[in-house]
Amino acid sequence: NPFNSQSRISYNLIESGNVDLSLFDVSGRLVSNLVQGHRQAGLNITTINGNSLTSGVYIVKMKSENKISQQKVILIK
Repeated sequence: NPFNSQSRISYNLIESGNVDLSLFDVSGRLVSNLVQGHRQAGLNITTINGNSLTSGVYIVKMKSENKISQQKVILIK
């Protein structure tokens, strides 16, 4: 799932609750907090802005009330 300067991240919540969606580099360093706070149940969408990032592999990690998941993304400039 390579992306250029911007990419949309969509996630579906079973129930409303707090969400922490963050972008990390491959060394595990936090690059950006994409979403923090309460979100409604259903489909939610946010955007990664990679204009200030270097090309490479990043990890998008989401923590919600009942789930933790992560996805590898590749930024190609």
